[in-house]
Amino acid sequence: MAIEFRHLRHFLLAARYEHFGRAAEKARIAQPSLSRSVADLERIAGATLFDRVGRGVRLTVAGRALAEDAAHLMGEIDAALERARRLASGTHGTLRIGFVESAAWGGEVPEFFGMLRARLPDLRLDLRPAASVELRAQLAHGRLDCAFAYAPDDGSDQGLARLNVRADSVIAALPKTHRLAKRKTLRLGDLVGEAFVLFPRDAAPAYWDRLMAACAKGGLVPDVRQEGSNQSTMLSLVAAGIGVTLANSVARWRKPEGVTLVGVADLDMKLKLDLIWNESDRNPALARAVALARFNRSAKQSAAR
Repeated sequence: MAIEFRHLRHFLLAARYEHFGRAAEKARIAQPSLSRSVADLERIAGATLFDRVGRGVRLTVAGRALAEDAAHLMGEIDAALERARRLASGTHGTLRIGFVESAAWGGEVPEFFGMLRARLPDLRLDLRPAASVELRAQLAHGRLDCAFAYAPDDGSDQGLARLNVRADSVIAALPKTHRLAKRKTLRLGDLVGEAFVLFPRDAAPAYWDRLMAACAKGGLVPDVRQEGSNQSTMLSLVAAGIGVTLANSVARWRKPEGVTLVGVADLDMKLKLDLIWNESDRNPALARAVALARFNRSAKQSAAR
């Protein structure tokens, strides 16, 4: 005979009340059923667990030892069940969030992190910065639950759901001492012949191709003298006077002191920042996070009307 959950529960009630009748009332079963349950446990244990004393019962030495261990075990089971309930509700556990580092310099992304911490304080956030290409690959392979990334509209994100967070733009970043630094706006043609700092194409192929096409339309073929792997590096190189660059407008939140940002009138490129996630991901915390993101977007849209 295998031990069952009810055996331990009935045994502990009998140990607590030292009376089978009162234990049965607490268990909401008939006394004979509780007596059989205790008798089954005694057969499994191969030991007498209770001495019959008058109308009640009292634990034997073996019974006291089993009661201590059983109480601990039942406590562990209750704790495990509670953990399972919390994980299923999405209020506990871990949420793996990827993000483009520069996109988190200000605005909706850090707001989202703060909202998760305020609404779901017991949820562990595993935050992982990476380039958009890498983030989408990690999502596709189940290594992330969601990510803030600049996702292309070319249908390449099969199986990934998305929620648009905001649209960033592309602006010029110049050394403060540059001859164009005091201009309020400029045109792509004004940058012809300038030394450029730019990211390598393999870091963001779709974005690189769009940017080069937009530049060509404005009569500019960037003369790239130095590559930088990310926006922070490129802005630092601009501050050092190595060249100019075309940067994401998020640079306004964290540009080096020696950099000036100027709008480009004939460069109308919108960079759509999306919250993306794998539709097959069944992490309950993900569903809560997406719901919060939708709520936050709706609130912002209502406030803007």
